[in-house]
Amino acid sequence: MFSRDSERKEPSFREYFHILYRNRLLVASIFFLTVAVTTVFSFTTKKVYEARSTIMVEVGGRAGGIESLFGVRSAMQSSVVNEVILNNQVEILRSRTLAERTISKLRNLPVSDRLELFASEDGKASMASLIERLSPAVEISPIQNTNIIVVKARAGKPYEASLIANTIVETYLELNLSWARGEVTEIKSFVEEQLTLVRERLSSAEDKLKRFQESEKVASLSHETEAAVKKLAEFDALKGQAEVDLESTQRRLTFLETQLSDQRKSLVDDIGRVSAPMVTQLRGTLANLEGIRTRYLAQGYPENHEKMKEIERRIEETKGQLVTKTKSALSEEVSLQDPFSYSQELIERILDLEVEVRTLRARVEGFDQLVSQYAVELERLPGKALALARLEREREVNEQILLMLMDRYEEARIKEAGQLGNASVVDRAEEPREPILPRKRRNVLLGSVAGLLLGLLCVFSLERLRDRIADVSDVETATDGIPVLAAIPSATTKRRGFRLLRTRRRVFPFQGSSGEAVPKVLLTELSPRSEISESYRTLRTNILFSQVDKPLRTIVLTSPGPTEGKSTVVANLGFVMAQAKNKTVVIDSDLRRPTVSLLLGTPKGAGLTDVLSGKAVLDDVITSTSVDGLFLVGTGTLPPNPSEMLGSLRMRQVIAELAAKFEFVLFDSPPVLPISDAAALGARVDGVLMVARCGVTGVAGLSRAISVMRGVHARVIGIILNDLDIRQRLGEGYYDYYRSYSHAQGADEPS
Repeated sequence: MFSRDSERKEPSFREYFHILYRNRLLVASIFFLTVAVTTVFSFTTKKVYEARSTIMVEVGGRAGGIESLFGVRSAMQSSVVNEVILNNQVEILRSRTLAERTISKLRNLPVSDRLELFASEDGKASMASLIERLSPAVEISPIQNTNIIVVKARAGKPYEASLIANTIVETYLELNLSWARGEVTEIKSFVEEQLTLVRERLSSAEDKLKRFQESEKVASLSHETEAAVKKLAEFDALKGQAEVDLESTQRRLTFLETQLSDQRKSLVDDIGRVSAPMVTQLRGTLANLEGIRTRYLAQGYPENHEKMKEIERRIEETKGQLVTKTKSALSEEVSLQDPFSYSQELIERILDLEVEVRTLRARVEGFDQLVSQYAVELERLPGKALALARLEREREVNEQILLMLMDRYEEARIKEAGQLGNASVVDRAEEPREPILPRKRRNVLLGSVAGLLLGLLCVFSLERLRDRIADVSDVETATDGIPVLAAIPSATTKRRGFRLLRTRRRVFPFQGSSGEAVPKVLLTELSPRSEISESYRTLRTNILFSQVDKPLRTIVLTSPGPTEGKSTVVANLGFVMAQAKNKTVVIDSDLRRPTVSLLLGTPKGAGLTDVLSGKAVLDDVITSTSVDGLFLVGTGTLPPNPSEMLGSLRMRQVIAELAAKFEFVLFDSPPVLPISDAAALGARVDGVLMVARCGVTGVAGLSRAISVMRGVHARVIGIILNDLDIRQRLGEGYYDYYRSYSHAQGADEPS
């Protein structure tokens, strides 16, 4: 047992081995129970399958972007930006938005009713509950040092796991594509809205023109008026086109601004507020050039005329200078703690669109002035001609704008179709062949390890809590140096030469090879070559040589408590003493529960108490036994005051008389702790032998019993360890050595 005393040395390897060997059944039971539970769990747990899909994300930005504003990025900064972009895509894949779209898409599949994801008692699981089911079943993780993202989905069925993984990837690609096409889609949406409005206006204008012509009986305008109306309608259409372009560009600008965080939007505001002199001058130059372009159109110059080409070149050149100067002024006026945290490509496009908006505004203003000039001339026409001209102008303008919008819509549709996202599928998920959970082999292996560790933990924990003596080391702990004179093996297992027969009698007899009944106590007589016999002979030898100068002749055998086998030990010790030609008498001094008299089979009659009370003579109560040289003194009449009788002066005289008649006088006394009889008797003899039984006697009890004996100045000469299971003490030398040696000799112990 482990130390309960700070001075006790740490258990040796052999002691650890003995602890494990002694508790091997407990360790084995816990081990096999744990393995059994783990095995049952592994084979009954619902199977989980995992499907795996991979996505590659293009994270490289457009060259020549805002780097010119903040300087060229280093390789490390580029790596950081790429990592941020990749992490953004991972978070998008984990987002609630993507989960909702994935669930909606799965719900619309024909096999949705067979998916465990949608299984519920009422069949109507809410979106929130479905997201809570889906999220733990999906794992999104980037592969280090690559642009690859792994999407894993788990489900109870192989096809469902692969279906969920592929649907997540498809939904992500659709979302990624919609964001990539966002700017173009915004333009297309705006043009669609304008097409609807212009078609309605054109239809209305045509109806009004037709009704006017029918009601006023006017067929057409004069050639001069018709030419003026067409010219005005052309400028009006150009103005409308510029307005459409302006509104479209503003929508694109608004869309791009929504892609920026709140912190980044402040940079857009700073772009609009840049007021450097050169920037202001270039804005004025751009407005003047747009005015000149408008006048050239009014003068009838076609788009391919040299003057028109020159003015277009100067406008584009001025726009480029304006963008460059705006960047330069922005870098001087705006303090950026971390310019690389901004979306550089978006800001580059926003700068371009800001300049484009200013250009289109100047163009709209120029066409507005031009239209106003021609409209004044048209107002000079007579009443009916003016009304007809207005209606014709309205129809002509809407018709030209409709044609322009149709062209723009087709361009936007083609551009949208050609716009690709920055993500693509590397591997689609396939149906897994084997489940990932439960991992049966691993679980059984871990269960085996856990069972073994748990068994060891229980054994050593119980060993620390145990207060019962199990072996010699426990006795040494409790006795503080008192030697163990003998360890008596257990007689409850089959031994060579005899076996225990359990009967209903209080005294359990043994049956020898010849069939005669032998008292249980005389195990040494029945099997002289057994480990038990050898242990008693060892005890005899240790007693004979324990006190060379002053031999021990009167000895009390006691124990801390009852049922520890002291009476059996007394009887067998008396037998081996007599066997060695030592005249020995056993005194049954347990005046409360006499036992040794019954074990040795002597009849009841006068005994020790009768001698002490003067009712009998000592020689009359000494009876012989079936063993030569072994005698017995029974208890006699049980007295009401055993302690006083054993501590009396007459008892001292009786001890002296017995010592004069016999070589050894052995007293079987009551237990020490319950009553004081043994202490009273122990103080009057040469020595005391304390019997401790394995698994019964407590360490604290043994220590307390020795203290009681020392308190009355009794000499505790040694400890007898009784009922030791030698099968649990493998390697304890002398048992195995004696058995192998004596068996090899083939001879019994001589009498």
